[in-house]
Amino acid sequence: QELHSRLSQVSGLRLLSRSAVNRYADGDAARMAAELGVERVVEGDLRVDASNVHLETRLIDLEGRRTVWTATYDRERDALLTVPGEVAEQLVKALNVAVTPEERERVRRRPTARLDAYLLYLEWQRTREDWDDRDSQYASLDPLRRAIERDPAFVEARAAYAYELALM
Repeated sequence: QELHSRLSQVSGLRLLSRSAVNRYADGDAARMAAELGVERVVEGDLRVDASNVHLETRLIDLEGRRTVWTATYDRERDALLTVPGEVAEQLVKALNVAVTPEERERVRRRPTARLDAYLLYLEWQRTREDWDDRDSQYASLDPLRRAIERDPAFVEARAAYAYELALM
């Protein structure tokens, strides 16, 4: 989700929503390419433990069904704030997309300086669709509330919180 957010800052890229792509979770790349009009998709695997972050990222050409770019990132957990920007920059380079200086800065920008606030935001992202009723939906906002308490200037957390409240 964070990578999608970073890449959406680049005007030369056409990105689809996660929900549009998730319909093809069965791996039918040909159908996805035909129905959505996409040529490439980004896949990745993220593992975070108490002290490290491991991310494997792949750019897949759907027509040839082949990997055209791959990168592995092994960092200390504190680097979790910078890895999405690094990945986005490398993907843009691999796609040979022109980027303005302003777009490059937005791609690199950390959403918050507080890792604890960012981890709470990621917790909310992972669980945001797990609610069944209004009470569980409201309870799912707790990680966002706590993230905002830790960093009141965390714009993405504030925007997500306001958006979710407006949907209730």
